[in-house]
Amino acid sequence: RSARVSRSASASASRSTSVSTSTSGSISASASASASTSASPRGTRITIGYTQTEESPIDIIASSNRSFALESINDESVEVLNRAFNTDSGSAGDATNRKAKGGGAKTNRWINGNSGAQITADGSGLGALKYKGLLEAKGVIQDEGLDDSNLVVYTTGKGIRDLTLDADLDSYIGFSRPAIITEATVERIAGANLVRSSALADSGQSGGSRSVMFIPNVAFGLVSGRDLTMEAQRRNELQSIFLTGTQRISAVVKNVEATVRISHI
Repeated sequence: RSARVSRSASASASRSTSVSTSTSGSISASASASASTSASPRGTRITIGYTQTEESPIDIIASSNRSFALESINDESVEVLNRAFNTDSGSAGDATNRKAKGGGAKTNRWINGNSGAQITADGSGLGALKYKGLLEAKGVIQDEGLDDSNLVVYTTGKGIRDLTLDADLDSYIGFSRPAIITEATVERIAGANLVRSSALADSGQSGGSRSVMFIPNVAFGLVSGRDLTMEAQRRNELQSIFLTGTQRISAVVKNVEATVRISHI
């Protein structure tokens, strides 16, 4: 038999989508109708034996469905931060040109996360993420005249750990935020919510990453051709169940002015 389960949101050509990996930050935006992008299908299939379902102490099918749902959310983050924002080609869009998937080059909005300096490439010269880098990145968005009260930074776990060791924050952490020491994490700093993510693009320098500071609901859009769809097919002749999960999505940088790339190791 074939069983079909779909997430509650309708699969339309353009929709509002919330992508969240933390209570402190999310990627949320409605897609731009003029964006030159189309949704691409992605997914995977797993094979579960009848014996596994009969002898396992847990519900393997239900557990797999939950795993697919979590990976679907992660894939949306990868689509926005890695595949779309990491694309520097094409036009940022104007009265005559359609907006490119990546919103064009990140000129004057690409920061060395260690020194805070403006850069045009990150093949070398990177260091650990520091408070100064975040502060300079925030200044880029402030200089655009945009609202900076709800900034979000998607960064690596190492980036967050490096911030807790930043000498510029030593006194502040010790006296004002001792929880940063006891919990070894930073949730909000420099007026931005920090979100630990594995969806970031790699930098040109080996071992480096490209964190992203942005304004939610303004910077990115997500197009959905089909929401996450789970299908289970029983193959009695193989004594197996084929479980597949697929979705069709595509992201676009709606307003590159509301974004900053931060490169660091």
